[in-house]
Amino acid sequence: MARRRYTTSRQRAASRRNLAKARAASARRRRRGSSQISKGQTRAVAFLIGVVLIIATREILLVAIAVAALIYAMVRHKSFFSTLTSPVRLVRDKALARKERLVRLERATQIAPMLAMTPTEFELLVAPILEELSYSSVLVTGGPGDLAVDISAVNPDGDKAVVQCKPYAPEHRVGSRDVQSFIGMAFQHHNAKELIFATTSAFTEPAQQLARQHQIKLWDGAKLTKLAAQILTPQPGAASDV
Repeated sequence: MARRRYTTSRQRAASRRNLAKARAASARRRRRGSSQISKGQTRAVAFLIGVVLIIATREILLVAIAVAALIYAMVRHKSFFSTLTSPVRLVRDKALARKERLVRLERATQIAPMLAMTPTEFELLVAPILEELSYSSVLVTGGPGDLAVDISAVNPDGDKAVVQCKPYAPEHRVGSRDVQSFIGMAFQHHNAKELIFATTSAFTEPAQQLARQHQIKLWDGAKLTKLAAQILTPQPGAASDV
């Protein structure tokens, strides 16, 4: 027969001590977790108190305390500081983009600088002209596989507009075949409502006739320089010659 095991008073006391230690360790872990939560809550409360003090009083001491609380909150929460400075960065980026557009438009007031441009540079010159003429969502898409469309945009009437850009030499005029290819891809593949063909050169007479039949806007070198000049030096009360 198996012998029955009896626990002595010492064993029972040791068991109680071990149980008490385990409970104390568990309580300490819970207190550490709540302490970490309370630290985050303390930082949030410090920030809120700072904001309230700035709004509610102009006393120098309280304002100093509020500023210190704000600085502490921003140092501890860098993402909050980034959120505050993001509008400043946005304004700065818009100013730089505006300056860059003006530099490109300045180059477009003469034919010679445009003739020296690469296809990509020419596309990046036509894009700000569209933006200045109240086209929105202007996107340069030129490159391999562009399917005859180098720039897409939304015209002032809310319709999709597409642009084909050809930086040709003056002796290389755009023919009806180029215009015909552009018309087919723009209407059938891109579902565009407005078509613009831009070139540094000029258009042949058959190309102009085809463009008139399909209401295609033709921007040759002379037209581009005129548009750029109008944008840079607008006449009071004069509408842009689009």
